[in-house]
Amino acid sequence: MNQQLTTLLRKRKTIILVILVLGIVIIGLIWQFGQLGMKEKEGKPSAGLSDKDVILFEGEPSALFSMEQTAKLGTLEINVYNVEESSYSALELDENYQRIIKRYLALQIRVFNSSPGKTENILIGLMDDKGNRYKPNYSVAKDIFKDIKVKEFGRNMNIYARIIQEGYIFFIDVDEDAEKIQLIFALESTGEKIVFKIKR
Repeated sequence: MNQQLTTLLRKRKTIILVILVLGIVIIGLIWQFGQLGMKEKEGKPSAGLSDKDVILFEGEPSALFSMEQTAKLGTLEINVYNVEESSYSALELDENYQRIIKRYLALQIRVFNSSPGKTENILIGLMDDKGNRYKPNYSVAKDIFKDIKVKEFGRNMNIYARIIQEGYIFFIDVDEDAEKIQLIFALESTGEKIVFKIKR
């Protein structure tokens, strides 16, 4: 009889212990999710963005420039020259087998790394006043300038020491109703970014 009572008491203690542990775990999870929700409301990086996108599109730039100015970003000197905006027939077809018309925005940029030995990795993006975000498109030049040789800026965003890299960078389907456009340059190493105000 005593042995049965002892076994029953042990089982009860075990059940109570398991319930307490589960309760602590559940309370901890609820608190953690509450903290995450608070962080998002306080203006923390949006969910679903990659680390590079967070650097490019979240937070404020360290400086604003117009196209006539030479911008400084770390050891880089950056210029933005020509802006061209038009449309072209893409190689893709719609449901009626007609070539899709797309709009493009082309910007000629020049980046010089004045450092004697440091390579900088840059990120480039575009944002309009409607909150739309754009990344460079690397297939546009082939579709638009089949017969004319146009120098592209290229996909390699490692700007080596004492090197000048220049050419056109392309964005497609930029909202026609957007009045203000910002071309963003950021350093992947430090997260510092600058913005050029682009005239349409």
